[in-house]
Amino acid sequence: MSEPVARISRIDIILWTLVAAFIVTNVVLPPLGVSTLALSVIFVFVSAAFLVLHGTLSYGWRGVLIFSALALVISNAMENLSIVTGFPFGHYDYGSTLGPKLFLVPILIGPAYVTVGYLAWTIAGILLNMRKPGDRAFRIVALPVVASFVMVLWDLALDPSSSTYRQSWIWEDGGGYFGVPLSNFLGWYLTVYLFFQAFTIYLWKTGSVPNLGRGRKLQVAVAYLSLGLGYVARFAIAPNVVVVDQRGTPWNVHDLMETQAIIGLFVIGFVAIVAILKVLTEGDAPIDRDVVETGHVMSSASSPDSSRQLRTLKEVLRTRLAPDEWSAIFEREPEPRPRNRGANERLDGPPRV
Repeated sequence: MSEPVARISRIDIILWTLVAAFIVTNVVLPPLGVSTLALSVIFVFVSAAFLVLHGTLSYGWRGVLIFSALALVISNAMENLSIVTGFPFGHYDYGSTLGPKLFLVPILIGPAYVTVGYLAWTIAGILLNMRKPGDRAFRIVALPVVASFVMVLWDLALDPSSSTYRQSWIWEDGGGYFGVPLSNFLGWYLTVYLFFQAFTIYLWKTGSVPNLGRGRKLQVAVAYLSLGLGYVARFAIAPNVVVVDQRGTPWNVHDLMETQAIIGLFVIGFVAIVAILKVLTEGDAPIDRDVVETGHVMSSASSPDSSRQLRTLKEVLRTRLAPDEWSAIFEREPEPRPRNRGANERLDGPPRV
């Protein structure tokens, strides 16, 4: 007898629609010549909608707010600090192509840290097979360390064309990586590590366990994959022109975007594919629980909120199950236990006199 096929919920239909919008934004629109500002605005709206819905289902509204606040505050502070002092990214300035600014940094930059940071965070959890930080120092540090690498991989592809070619931001002294200095990537790593580590400590202190089943892990992995494939699509329309960075070094834009395509396909794409394969081959993968539709995060068994959350789960199941299914699971009579035979009883006859 074949196993029943799990029904996809309305929420997951919306989430997969947003993943499709990720693909359109990253892969389809750039070759059509959509402007940098328009692409950035569309990307922020699509990714923010995904974050709010997917993140709330996984961590609850409080978890999403804390993650977003940490990422916005820390990233804006570090970027403004670097523009003024050169630490930690190096000396650079933003142009006008990304719209209005918060202090010295375009407003669109903060949401990009938050949304792609959420993807990187979830991908790291998949790669490490971690649902939550553990009670040992290694586990508390391991997740943000790996998530920071996954995040910086995106900037390896993003920064050269955005700065040297499109000049959304300009490095004052240029750099060896298509006009981008090493300090930029070190600064990125430090910045995202700080808010990842802070969020890890929050989860550890509260004992929160995210609701992430196979389907919702796949949604994140496919969205992250679209980031890499987007640079392959951009290479299809790469102009064969030469630009000069602030140090006076000439760079061929076609070569620059070819390098981005290679990184997008074989670095970002590799990490995404590994994550997808890990999810698909999980032996005992958790399901996407309907209880998260109420906005509650499933906590560990030792949490004082666990009883309330179990009651919430039961209430949701009552609304989702047919009456006969509910009765069969929760209202059936317990089977009588077999009576233990005494030492002087035989298995095949009456008691011994």
